[in-house]
Amino acid sequence: RYWSGDISPEYTPFEAGLDFCVKLDKGDFIGREALLAQKEKGVTRKLCCLTIGSGPLMPIGKEAILDGDQVIGLVTSGGFGHTIKKPIAYGYLPIDYSKPGTRLQIEVAATRYEATVEKEPLYDPENLKLNG
Repeated sequence: RYWSGDISPEYTPFEAGLDFCVKLDKGDFIGREALLAQKEKGVTRKLCCLTIGSGPLMPIGKEAILDGDQVIGLVTSGGFGHTIKKPIAYGYLPIDYSKPGTRLQIEVAATRYEATVEKEPLYDPENLKLNG
């Protein structure tokens, strides 16, 4: 996750999957009440990792993420995942689309490519998801 792409003032730590960085019990701070409310209600969107099945493409950001003809999000960052040998994109998706295995499309240069929401980390040889 990088600043100004995947995380910015437009997104909350809970939406970005960074809730472990927020200490709501450590006193008052700007935005605390809003975060308390969001924690209670739950997030409506979430930063998700998507892999792109095929094609010589490299999403870099702002490409449309679609479900059929409906734009449901935009790519915040992307690139080629050399360890998994396929393109990767990140983007905020409505919570109903954030489940791993969800099939969507990403439009790059007027061409649509199949994409799948993935569980992270994508590469975990022997670390077994941080020993969990």
